[in-house]
Amino acid sequence: MRISVILLMMSLLFACSKSSTCLTPKVVGLRGGFYYRDSATLYRDTILTNANLFFGSAQQYFVNLKRTSKYHFSLSQSADSVIFYFQSDSLSFEPETIDSVTIHYLREPHFISTACGYETYFSITGIHYSTNVIDTILISFADITNDVNKEHLKIAIKK
Repeated sequence: MRISVILLMMSLLFACSKSSTCLTPKVVGLRGGFYYRDSATLYRDTILTNANLFFGSAQQYFVNLKRTSKYHFSLSQSADSVIFYFQSDSLSFEPETIDSVTIHYLREPHFISTACGYETYFSITGIHYSTNVIDTILISFADITNDVNKEHLKIAIKK
């Protein structure tokens, strides 16, 4: 009897232990691409050779876009919107080469596991932007999850 109680207590102790390995990423990011707009068709833009995206609460983060048409950055887990600035030429700080984009979204915690904790999923509710360089922004997928194959925003730039 005493041995069975000890075995039961040991099995309960090991059953409740956390795994120390967490292979699931906990940061969910906004993904997008740049396009040229030609009537109703969007074409992939490969001409962005040296642009910048500035983001964060005080625009303290930036992504330099060299010879690419894709971008990716994290959204705030403590705010319902983010403002980022698109600088079409990183060598020019003229106001006509910079656009501001405000994205409004809802946040939803998503449980991964006891070892990994939570990640935050987002749902885009609206976008406001200036049009110095940007022609149009289209929402491809409003729900931002850990699916890395989805492009959430398509930014069409002026020719």
